[in-house]
Amino acid sequence: MIVGLLGLSGLLPLAAQQLPLHFVEADSVVTWSYGGRDFGNVAQQAVRGVKPLSLRLAADAMDHADEVAEVWRTFQPQFNVAGGGGDLMTDGQGVPASYGFNLNALMLLLTGQSAHADGMERSLFNAAYRALADSVAGASESDRRAAAEVLMSAPGTLYALSANEADLFVNLYANATAHLSAQGRRFTLDQITDMPADGRVKFRLMDVAGSMPLRVHLRIPDWASKRRVPLAAYCYADTVPCLPRIFVNGHEVVRTVPDEAGYVVIDRAWRSLDEIYIDFRLPVQYVRPADGLSGAAHGGALALQVGPLVYAVTTDVGGHGLSPKTRPKATGRLNAQGHEQLSGRLGAGDETSLPFVAEPYADGVSGTVWVAEERQSQ
Repeated sequence: MIVGLLGLSGLLPLAAQQLPLHFVEADSVVTWSYGGRDFGNVAQQAVRGVKPLSLRLAADAMDHADEVAEVWRTFQPQFNVAGGGGDLMTDGQGVPASYGFNLNALMLLLTGQSAHADGMERSLFNAAYRALADSVAGASESDRRAAAEVLMSAPGTLYALSANEADLFVNLYANATAHLSAQGRRFTLDQITDMPADGRVKFRLMDVAGSMPLRVHLRIPDWASKRRVPLAAYCYADTVPCLPRIFVNGHEVVRTVPDEAGYVVIDRAWRSLDEIYIDFRLPVQYVRPADGLSGAAHGGALALQVGPLVYAVTTDVGGHGLSPKTRPKATGRLNAQGHEQLSGRLGAGDETSLPFVAEPYADGVSGTVWVAEERQSQ
C-alpha cells in the first residue's frame, strides 16, 4: 500500500506510527490580516455563506490509499504552473484549483510528503485568488464558489498532526492563531507573517503547561528547496536552493536542508513563549514548462515567480522574449491590490530590448504568464 504511494512521489516514507496525518480541527485555527484580506473574509465577500471543503480521511483511508493516489496521478499533470488548469488567461481557474487543493491535501495526509503542500499552496495563492479577483475573463459562478471553498478550507490545513500526535506539521504559512491539542496537551500557536508578500515568519507557543515534547516539522517550499514536485507541469530554471534561515529562541538552526519528506524538524520540549523565526528569501525566479510524467524541462518559454506567487507580464510582449541571464527586479511600487510590481527588459538587452512590467497572476491582471525564451547568440 505505502510502496504504491512512494512509487508516485519518489520519496521515502515517514515512520509507520506517523501515518496517516490528520489536519487539526478547522475551527481551531483563525487566519487574519490587518487589511481584512484574510482567507475567510475574501471568500465570504465573494460567495456569501460558502463552506469549507471536507478534508478528513475515513477510518479505513489507508485501505484505499492507492485509489486516491491513482486519481491524483491522473490529474496532477493537468494542473498548470499557477495550480489551476487549462488556459491560464482565458479559462476559469476556480474549479481546477479546488481539485488540485483537495487532491493534494488528501495525498499530504496519506503520505506526509511536503510536495503535496506545494501543490496546495499554488492552488490557493494563485489559481483560487485569480478566480475571485479576475476582472479580465470573468469567472463563472461555479469557479467563484469552488475558489471560495478553497480559501475557506485553507485555515484548517495550515497544521497537521501525526497519527500518534507526537509530530506537528506546518504545511502553509499565513497569519494565524491556533488553539491546538497534541497527546492531550492543549496549547496556543501564533503564526505572525505577511506571507506571501514577505518571507519573514514567526511562531510563538503560549499556554503550555510546564514543558511539552513535540517534533515540529517546518515545510521548506519547493521554491526554496528547488525539489521537484512529482508529475508537475513545471520546474525551476535555477536548481540551486535558496534555503531560509531558521532560529529557535534567537539561536540559529545550523541545518536547514529539508529531510526526505521536505521538512526541517525541530525536536525539543517546548515551553510558553518559545519562538521559531524563519526568514525565507524571495528572489525573482524563472520557471520552465516540464513534462509532467518525466519531469524533463521544455525549452522555449519562461514564467516569473516570487515565493509562491506566479507573475504575469502585463506589457504587450510583441515578438520579444525573456532571457534567463537578465533577472527582473522589484520596483518598490505596489499595484491596486497592494502587491509589488516587477520590471525588466524583454529581448537581448541591447537597444532593441523592451521594458516590461509584471504583476501577480492572482490579482486578475491581463497579460501573459508564459513568455517566449530569448535565444542567446553564440
